[in-house]
Amino acid sequence: MRKTIWIYLSVILLTFALVAVGTFTVRAAGDAGDGNVNIFSQCANDDGDGYGGNPGTCNWINGALNQNNSTYTEGDAVVHRLLLTGLTPGTHTLEIAYQTTKGGKHAYDYLMSWDYSEGWIPLSNLCEGIVGCTDWPQASFQFPVDPNAVNQIPGNMTIFNGTISSMSGYTLNGDYSGDSRTSLTITFETTADQVFFVWGGHIASVLDWGMGNSASNISGEPYHMYITYLDGASIGNRDNQVSTAALVPPGELTIIKDAIPDYQRVFTYTATADAPTMLTPSPFYLADDNYPTTNPPNTITFPGLLDGTYTITESIAPNTSWLLVDVTCTAISRIPEASITPSYTVDLYAKTLNLDLTLNEKMTCTFVNQGSTSAIQLSSFSGKNNSSSSTLVFGLLAGLGLILTGWVVNKKFIRNNLG
Repeated sequence: MRKTIWIYLSVILLTFALVAVGTFTVRAAGDAGDGNVNIFSQCANDDGDGYGGNPGTCNWINGALNQNNSTYTEGDAVVHRLLLTGLTPGTHTLEIAYQTTKGGKHAYDYLMSWDYSEGWIPLSNLCEGIVGCTDWPQASFQFPVDPNAVNQIPGNMTIFNGTISSMSGYTLNGDYSGDSRTSLTITFETTADQVFFVWGGHIASVLDWGMGNSASNISGEPYHMYITYLDGASIGNRDNQVSTAALVPPGELTIIKDAIPDYQRVFTYTATADAPTMLTPSPFYLADDNYPTTNPPNTITFPGLLDGTYTITESIAPNTSWLLVDVTCTAISRIPEASITPSYTVDLYAKTLNLDLTLNEKMTCTFVNQGSTSAIQLSSFSGKNNSSSSTLVFGLLAGLGLILTGWVVNKKFIRNNLG
């Protein structure tokens, strides 16, 4: 009996020992990877160009970017940085992941260079809080093409104090029609115990994914960048987040055609920009709303526009009577939606509209043409923040007709009475 009890006790103690060893082993592996993550932060960029001075500086934070500390827009790249410490010299692997879609709308669509949109960040700020970082050697490695991305711009991961030898393909968890996350494994070598990484997360743009499908159409904080594994060891809940409130929607311009009287005529326009984004297509063609088909359309919209000056010029075919008599513009802010005063000038003689568009602004401009064989445009209007007007003289041809008639009558009178 006593022997049996000892056997049972031995089995129980051995079981507890094995469970404890297993538990401690798993935790040790997890803690090792997580413990190597010294800094994982992202750039709070204030109004888009940093805090104070020229160049400005990032406020590096682990929390969420929001409207109180950051201004990004679609097509920008949020800057992320990672400092790993306590490494042994040799080869290591790092897995990072990012939120690609939320509810079928695109958040971060691919990875890219850290300085793509925030190139104003000085090295001293990039290395802030990391002793010796500014003197560490740098190397870069190009991100592979993601087959699920659209119009992916080439970009690099930058590493300090090491070299990147390879990157895996992308692993998509979930589906683009719902929630999805994409991950990538980086293999790197170092002879030091500290390695520093910097890269960018590209914010999905309406220009790539279409209206209603891009990053500014997602609510909450869906833009996650994760550090998930180091040398195969799971890292704890380490992620950087961006609130939609930190994203200023891009500008948008809509051009409408109106012919008076209604007429089935096609009008030609060219579009140019003194801005980071161009107006495409150019030229484009519009018709009055009574045109028998939808091609050409009555309206065209240019989405995804950044701050800048944009120019629309109308072309009138020679020997036609369709004069440009008015161009009026209205504008709203997109978030929150409210009427605002547009900034634009019109030159009716040159048939040109110049407008200043800003992020978060949605401007709509209507080109009005008057069809009249007796209408001659005498002057043009150029004003700021006002609708245009024109001075037309109707009946001028009739006046000319009276002059000609008088000349003929006088000539006949002279011939009959004085000749």
